Amino acid sequence: MVRARAVAPGRLVRVRVGDLPEPLPGLSPDTEILGMKTIRHGKGFIAHYLVPLDVNARPEDLMLIAVDTDTPMTPTGADLRLELKPVEGTTAGCGQILENASGQFLKVREAYKDAFSLGYVEITAGDIRRRQDRGITAVYNWTITGRPAETEQAAEPEKPPVAKPMIVRETKAEVQAIRSMTVRDVEAAAELLAVRDLPVGKQAERRLAELLTSPLALCLVAEVDDALGGVAVAHYDGFHVHLSMIAVDARLDRQGIGRALV
Repeated sequence: MVRARAVAPGRLVRVRVGDLPEPLPGLSPDTEILGMKTIRHGKGFIAHYLVPLDVNARPEDLMLIAVDTDTPMTPTGADLRLELKPVEGTTAGCGQILENASGQFLKVREAYKDAFSLGYVEITAGDIRRRQDRGITAVYNWTITGRPAETEQAAEPEKPPVAKPMIVRETKAEVQAIRSMTVRDVEAAAELLAVRDLPVGKQAERRLAELLTSPLALCLVAEVDDALGGVAVAHYDGFHVHLSMIAVDARLDRQGIGRALV
């Protein structure tokens, strides 16, 4: 079982009714339904939807249901699929699949401002698009085929999130004296400076220690899993603030965590 945000659009999934944002009439919360995961691209965001495929008595009642990104879903096996059966004519009703130059679209209903509009789900890409009733070359009815009990596979577990750095400000105010770093911390910072190909050695350690004891300097230390991950030192010269030194552990830098220090 995975979260909706991790399921590819167009996949057939099983969802527990009780995990949906709103209940489905006539179904208990423990009922599992089969549906298609779909998405809609908005301006700067992606909305996630489900089209239930096995709970409607009439195809014309097919509806888009908005779901949360964390809604649990179980992707089905590859053998479970929609089987298309062509019908005569080039006019598609709600619940049918139409084909045009842009693809094959499942025509469904969508609640909109206390009324109903139509949505068009491209069944391969799984995204919802604008009206597609022009240029129709074929219309299909559909059924679900396959052997779900034998072919459904366990979903891969979600990967644990990457730990975010905790920024510790080593000062109470910009104009107050900063606590001196311990020798161990200075050596660790020097090692990180070396990773960044910055000057190291006694001179760099001395310069770093001088900056940290200045009343007009600010040191930011990033800690990840209780380990020193990076340092940045800024000081005020009376007119401008300068970022004098910055260093990030190479392992964290590859994960993009180092950007949090800037």
